[in-house]
Amino acid sequence: MDNYTISRLAELLSLHEQTLRKWEKDYSLKIPRNDQGHRYYTDKQIEVFKLIQSLKNEGASLQIINKLLDQSEDVKEQKEQAVELVTLDKLTGTEFKEMIAKQLAELMFEKEKLMITEFEDMFEAKLEKIKEELIKEISATKEKSSFRVEPMKKKKTFFDFFKRN
Repeated sequence: MDNYTISRLAELLSLHEQTLRKWEKDYSLKIPRNDQGHRYYTDKQIEVFKLIQSLKNEGASLQIINKLLDQSEDVKEQKEQAVELVTLDKLTGTEFKEMIAKQLAELMFEKEKLMITEFEDMFEAKLEKIKEELIKEISATKEKSSFRVEPMKKKKTFFDFFKRN
């Protein structure tokens, strides 16, 4: 895996270094740094910048690109790789807090989705059980019932007395 400097990356993409720095900030990209604090870019980071450049060329807005990047597996891998490449002692307090907050938010979101799925499954199973019990009760009640409806006998009225048989 090759590492590229910001000037080499800018040359590869035909962009200014400042543009790359701005995109890093705008799209919350985590770019690893060497011992001297200089950015270096791996193949994963280059792919992410190429994607951003392509989306920008198509006229996508900052918000749209951010949403697409949040869903992109390449960006997720790039961020994970960058976090692995950056040691904790090189992170500032703010960067560390941001990294932990994002990871916690992702974990909480995944846990919430899992809990909702489990609840829905449990709820459906409980409803099915209640339905089966009600069907059994209704069937049992019908079998025990000896009540039968018989046709009513016609009552005699005052006028029936005068009728001839």
